[in-house]
Amino acid sequence: MYTFKRFFTDLQSPMKKHYYCSTCFGDINFDADVCPNENCQHQLNQKKKSYFIEIPVKHQIKTFMEKEGTVEILNQRFKRKKKNILGIEDIYDGKLYSDLSKLGGPLSAKYPNNISLTWNTDGIPIFKSSKVSIWPLYLTINELPIKQRMQTENMILYGLWFGESKPFMGGFTKPLVNTLKDIETNGIDFDYNGQTHNSKCFLICGTADLPAKSIVMNCNQFNGQYSCLRCMHSGETYRTSKGGTVRTFSLQQL
Repeated sequence: MYTFKRFFTDLQSPMKKHYYCSTCFGDINFDADVCPNENCQHQLNQKKKSYFIEIPVKHQIKTFMEKEGTVEILNQRFKRKKKNILGIEDIYDGKLYSDLSKLGGPLSAKYPNNISLTWNTDGIPIFKSSKVSIWPLYLTINELPIKQRMQTENMILYGLWFGESKPFMGGFTKPLVNTLKDIETNGIDFDYNGQTHNSKCFLICGTADLPAKSIVMNCNQFNGQYSCLRCMHSGETYRTSKGGTVRTFSLQQL
């Protein structure tokens, strides 16, 4: 909570509220009395409407890119030396990043101002005795040195979902998806050393624990039926020696 308070105290980017129906999670206008979804028609509480907060990503990336020394730091990735030529030592060594950074690729030295992003989200209970939780969605810049990627001043907070219900990712991430499509195609103009440059951004991966992963991917949690993302096996419930249960997937039936 201290981190959030500090972030919003120093926040210079404009915030935007997105209101939604707490029953069907559909978009609603602030002054709506009834959910416009014909299959819902839920009566809306004017004093207690549900919403999530968006902090525009474009403004945050532009501000980050214009900080003194940023471009030089981002370009250090082109000079790095690996300890093991065959080892996976950082995200740059993965197949997707390697493909994007090949000669002439969007993350190659030909386009030194382009960057890639990793998303991360998880629920944080506000109080131990309360069902209300906050779900922040962060973006980190992969081209920063490892130690700098998770520093508060370098992370991009896209938005906050809060309430008693877990986030409906289709609605929560809709503005983000639209923004990412735009900056992947058109980029973001920023001023650096008296010149205007352009940076295109590519979201290439995400991280989450297993419960959050199931919410993001709109699938059953790992201990539920049909929770495997690679096949249609329903799995079976198996009782452990300690009295608990686990979900198993028999290799003989696959």
